[in-house]
Amino acid sequence: MGCCGLTATEAPGSPLIESADEVYVSAASIWEVAIKARLGKIQADPYELSAAIEASGFLELPLNLPRAKARGF
Repeated sequence: MGCCGLTATEAPGSPLIESADEVYVSAASIWEVAIKARLGKIQADPYELSAAIEASGFLELPLNLPRAKARGF
């Protein structure tokens, strides 16, 4: 069983992820999970999620102002 109660084959979008050459993850995603978990809106461990992302070989998407503006921030 993977983090958040899902195995890799059960996770939404996993066929796309598994067939991709590169997968990027933003630190903002972990931040959002931590906030929602702290508020009691979801049951998740941001440390466990972060470790699973690091172990997966996903690439970190740099969080910076030019990128945020380009995405409609």
